Amino acid sequence: MTWEIVVGIIALFSFGVAIVKPIVSLTNAITLLNANCEALAKEFSKFDEDNHDSHKRLWDHNKGQDEILREHGQRLHDLDGK
Repeated sequence: MTWEIVVGIIALFSFGVAIVKPIVSLTNAITLLNANCEALAKEFSKFDEDNHDSHKRLWDHNKGQDEILREHGQRLHDLDGK
């Protein structure tokens, strides 16, 4: 083997390492990002359900308060009419 062949093999190996290492790093980063996105999607889904339930409770309470105010207004109207 001559020195040119050895240098050529080392150059090819270095080129392979230079190409493969970033590809492996990017693949790992993309995999981690996908896992994080899936976890966030699940959390947002749960948050949306909890938010819907909270708003439903608030609106139900609001309807009850509206009924109380309507009755109170009617009583005041009746008292003013006497």
